[in-house]
Amino acid sequence: MTPFGKKDVSDGRRIADLESRAFDIERAQENLGSQISVANAKAKQVAPLRDQFAMAVITGLLTSEALISRHPSVDYAAEMVKKAYRIADLMLDERESGGRR
Repeated sequence: MTPFGKKDVSDGRRIADLESRAFDIERAQENLGSQISVANAKAKQVAPLRDQFAMAVITGLLTSEALISRHPSVDYAAEMVKKAYRIADLMLDERESGGRR
């Protein structure tokens, strides 16, 4: 409104511009929401935490050259995998307790 009570034409343009911007913001929010949904779906495809812990443990166990050279058998590797999961389970237990043990 002008100081004289008449409607200023630029007010209508400002309102239209604000409405357009609001629409753009809504579209951006919808786009972001769909991107978050895709990211969540991809995250669920990642190995569970137990498997991640076991992978880290087995990497450490089997990369020691001394262990590999002394025990190159498949049976030894299978035993290391079992140990890796036992350690991973202990890590999860400790994590759940908040590291207070």
